[in-house]
Amino acid sequence: MREEGKSIEEIRDNRRKFQLAVLDMQIEQEAELSPIETVFLDRAIPDAMAYYQFLNLDFDEKLLSA
Repeated sequence: MREEGKSIEEIRDNRRKFQLAVLDMQIEQEAELSPIETVFLDRAIPDAMAYYQFLNLDFDEKLLSA
């Protein structure tokens, strides 16, 4: 996620907003995967839980339902 005119530090200042944007991208990308192909995901939705914990963020409903 890149917002015009903002630095990475400014974007990451709002950690929850940043994590939700990453989660949205992961959900969108994973929804496009073929259910009949074998796919290895180096980074996937469960990684988001680790980042939420690392950043001391409470799990929200979007993360839990993903």
